[in-house]
Parts: sequence; C-alpha cells; structure tokens
Amino acid sequence: MVLQACYVNTSLRQAAIAIGSLHEDLMMGREAAAQHSMHEGASFALRQYTKALEGARKALEVKDQPLIVTLMGCILFFCFESLRGQLVSAVIHLRSGLNILRIFARFGFQANYFVDQTHPLNQIQLVHQLRSLSPHETKRISTLEEAQAS
Repeated sequence: MVLQACYVNTSLRQAAIAIGSLHEDLMMGREAAAQHSMHEGASFALRQYTKALEGARKALEVKDQPLIVTLMGCILFFCFESLRGQLVSAVIHLRSGLNILRIFARFGFQANYFVDQTHPLNQIQLVHQLRSLSPHETKRISTLEEAQAS
C-alpha cells in the first residue's frame, strides 16, 4: 500500500527514495560510507528527505492530502531518522502518527453510537478494538475545534 501511495504522492516517493539511498550507504559499510558521505550518496538521501518533509508540510497547510497519506509519511520519516540514528527526531514522527490514530479512536468511540443497534456484538468489538489504540481514557469530542486541538 505504501509503494502504491509513493507512485501517486511525490512526498512519500521522495521519502522512500531517501530511505533507499540511505540504506544503500549503510550497506556499503562504515568506512566506505564515511568516504561516500562526502560525495553524492548521503547528500542525495538528505536532499530527498528534506524535499519530502517540505512537501508533507505544504500538503498539511493546505489540507491537501488524506490522513492515511500523512500517517504513511510519519512512518517513512520515522524509518529514515531511525536509520540515521537520530532517535529523538524519529520518536517525534512516531508520536505525530500516534496522535492522529488517537483522534481516529476518539471519533470511533463516537461513531459507535451509530453502529447498528440490532447487532450489539458489533458495538462491543468496535469498542475493544478502539481501546487498544489508546491506553488513556478518552473524552468525548463535541466540536471540530476540540478535535483539532486534540
């Protein structure tokens, strides 16, 4: 699914290319990678990653992409930063994705009220699945502003 999205979304494609380029550098070995980093390989990966971040930022500003694409971006950015050994940055991307999932969980709890009442088992299963996304107690969201603030 991610590769299919890369075909359509430039930002995801650039992130995947950055990961591939960085991975190739790492496969060359530490000494060769240190010499190679002075050249095109490492800087190419970093340029692609920077373009991917910029594209994702612009898409978020204009609300131009589906949230699933944003989640995929968080995963790819996490992978890139992890490969670079930048764990603080990697965790920031991971937390961003988890925050999006928590918002979906909150909406899901509210959507549960609209699940077919003649099949209570469906409601119970939905609640259990959504609870597994967030260990924290979820509060009811009443407005779009509250959802955005969350």
